[in-house]
Amino acid sequence: MLCQKYFECRGIRADKTGAGADGGVDIVLYKAQEALPFALVQCKTKAKKVVGVNAVRELYGVMASMKVNRGMLMANNYFSEDAIDFAKNKNLKLVSGNDFWNLISDLPTDRQQSLERFLSGIDYITHTCPNCEIKVLKRNGKNGSEFWGCPNYSRKPNPCMYKFYGGKN
Repeated sequence: MLCQKYFECRGIRADKTGAGADGGVDIVLYKAQEALPFALVQCKTKAKKVVGVNAVRELYGVMASMKVNRGMLMANNYFSEDAIDFAKNKNLKLVSGNDFWNLISDLPTDRQQSLERFLSGIDYITHTCPNCEIKVLKRNGKNGSEFWGCPNYSRKPNPCMYKFYGGKN
């Protein structure tokens, strides 16, 4: 969501892809009222892991299949040397966590403040259902066990089947 808001602060139309399997793309970028995208963005939050070459290859393959010649892979950490080497000369930009904060700091002050307001309203603790994109709830199973589940879990007629066991949330 932060990456999408960043592009919007730059005046770029940034359409987020749907929940669940995203086909290697999280955000599709468009110029003004253009119908065709000019770039694809994949966001990775690997916490303590370095993003490897497979993620870069996947994005590059999606770019080719969609006939979009620009791509950006954004991560909250760093990229492996193989990933950096693969992206060279491919119109594919790798943006590490530090690089992203530098991009944000280059925005005009009013737009930085807009991003700060946006971030202050987000719950970073509670897991979000990867299918429905809503915050999960602590649930009780039939056998008395507790789990975190989507509020749409077991709802009829189209139930979400997302469950998360373990952890604080």
